[in-house]
Amino acid sequence: MKSFKLDNNGDLIIENGDFIMIDGRDELVQSINRILTTNKEEWFLSMNFGLDYKAIQGKGKDKEGIKLANKEAIFQDKRVKEVDIIDVIIDNNRHLKVYGTVIDNEGNVIEL
Repeated sequence: MKSFKLDNNGDLIIENGDFIMIDGRDELVQSINRILTTNKEEWFLSMNFGLDYKAIQGKGKDKEGIKLANKEAIFQDKRVKEVDIIDVIIDNNRHLKVYGTVIDNEGNVIEL
């Protein structure tokens, strides 16, 4: 699959007047990043696309629930075969960090 390359803000990257295209591992990493940074029901073309932010934000959220929400979101990409969330850390600034691995259908490993 090929896709336009996006920067961290979701903007298209253009070099020398041309759009930059990515595929393979880079495109899958970008796809997973888009899923995890989109709140479910936020994108009008697919209301099921994205991560359910209600499952990870607010008081009383446990690590297992956060792991499950992230796994469910990542599995939205059909190229993902396995997801192993190893750890979830919430730091003093209430930033959520998720550590683990994704294995695609071809057996490639991607670190989260």
